Amino acid sequence: MATVLLHMGRVFVTGSYKRPREANWLIGLGLLAVTLGLLFTGTVLKWDQEGWEALLHNEEIGKLLGGVGVWFTTEFTTSTPILQRLFIAHVAILPLLLIGLMAAHFYLIKHHGISSVPGREEQRPQQVTDTQAAIRSEGHVPFTNHMLHIAGWGLLLTAGGSLLALLISAPLGDVIDPGEEKTKPLWMFLPLYQLEDWIGIRALLWAPIAGVIGLAAVPFIDRFGSSSLRRRWILIAAAVLVIAVMAALAIYAQGSTPAEHVPGMEGE
Repeated sequence: MATVLLHMGRVFVTGSYKRPREANWLIGLGLLAVTLGLLFTGTVLKWDQEGWEALLHNEEIGKLLGGVGVWFTTEFTTSTPILQRLFIAHVAILPLLLIGLMAAHFYLIKHHGISSVPGREEQRPQQVTDTQAAIRSEGHVPFTNHMLHIAGWGLLLTAGGSLLALLISAPLGDVIDPGEEKTKPLWMFLPLYQLEDWIGIRALLWAPIAGVIGLAAVPFIDRFGSSSLRRRWILIAAAVLVIAVMAALAIYAQGSTPAEHVPGMEGE
């Protein structure tokens, strides 16, 4: 999750989402959503106190969505329990979506080339595209080289994660106690946790929707003629402000006392 967010941040700061790369930005947004989905379903599948509370929130959001969200509730079917459906999503549906989106992502990178350094293309003649300018200034690097770097770092991260899994016990929490809420979500969900404190369960639905719409709109509202940071300072400042607010919400949520968000937990 950390590397996905860092990568998206780099793409944003360098303006690499600008024409003709709008579609790749949207695909990257889809990869972010799938990553969050894998984190959430994995949290539930631990089936400790945190996982149980996450499942209750999952069902409440499904109810808010009405007929569209019935798959996320126990009312969808009695033959396949919701925990089993989330397991299928975690090990089959979401990984297939991840592979498909990554394939499209890599194809568009190969098709459009690596984006230029912000502002450098301004010094180039108008008939030279930003991709050509990047290639001339940095040297032509075959796409296979990028793939080798990605594969190398991926294998290194996989080896490191596997080593930690062998040396450190699984971070399972307390045994399920169907009473009041006792846990808080992972760090990437903490801003939503605080909004849920103030607004209620609907914050978990509408805040992510607003965030997705805002991120998806970035390539289309950025009409600055250059990717230079000086030309795009308003957009950069707005992003810094949003990140600062989210960080403040997360810090405040981390220091607060767990509160009941899902009604009727004691009767579950």
